[in-house]
Amino acid sequence: MPAGAWTWLELAKLLASLSVPVAVLVLGLMLERRKVANQELTRKRIAVFDAVAPKLNDILCFYRAVGHWATLDPDRIVAAKRDADRQVHIYRALFSAEFFAAYKSFMTASFEMFSDPAGGAPAKLRLDPAHCAAEMGKGWQDAWRARISDRPTPVAEFGAAYDRLMIAFAREIGVDG
Repeated sequence: MPAGAWTWLELAKLLASLSVPVAVLVLGLMLERRKVANQELTRKRIAVFDAVAPKLNDILCFYRAVGHWATLDPDRIVAAKRDADRQVHIYRALFSAEFFAAYKSFMTASFEMFSDPAGGAPAKLRLDPAHCAAEMGKGWQDAWRARISDRPTPVAEFGAAYDRLMIAFAREIGVDG
């Protein structure tokens, strides 16, 4: 064999020795792309959280008559629901089925949708008017009764639905509680 000539065996050995570093490089690039995509997904989920969490808190405060409830009324609560719904439905594909189920469960516990057979009426609040009237005292307005469902959600059930939703939301943004 002349000096400097390559044999198939030598070429195969060279290709084999190069294949491992190339495979490691390709795998590293794929993992880096995945990491960047996950970071962007988490960043977007946090943006949705920033937009939706205050609305959910408004609903919680009004139903429980805690915090800034006195600045709220049924119209603002329904508006908070609509705003939250819009964000969650727009970005639904970015969230897990578990999160979306928890969201729907909380909204079902909070509102009676499609309560008017003729349609077009806003959702009714599924709060316990006796509980709220007792908690809100002079802040309670009897005119609100028209905006309240005849099927209230028990206070404990409402709180549990909120807690499940917020735990699911935290998991979606990488916070394990």
